[in-house]
Amino acid sequence: MGISDKFKKYALIIKFTKKPERREFTLTLKVVTLGFVLLGSIGFVFQLLGSALQFRPIAGVPRELIILGVISVIVLGLAISLYRYRAG
Repeated sequence: MGISDKFKKYALIIKFTKKPERREFTLTLKVVTLGFVLLGSIGFVFQLLGSALQFRPIAGVPRELIILGVISVIVLGLAISLYRYRAG
């Protein structure tokens, strides 16, 4: 399988692709934007909690336990919101 065969396969792929309709494009854009916002928010919360734990440690409770608790609360909140979204 040479380089010319690879170019032929790429040409076939480009030949069969089509421009998405406006509705499909906007739906894809909304899903991607929602993903970026969700992941960015989660990352921001983790960064904020990490900064808070670094400057003001809670006495008597290990840091790993606090982080595990915060992650559990976030996951539980996301699960409840997903359940509400799918149910209603």
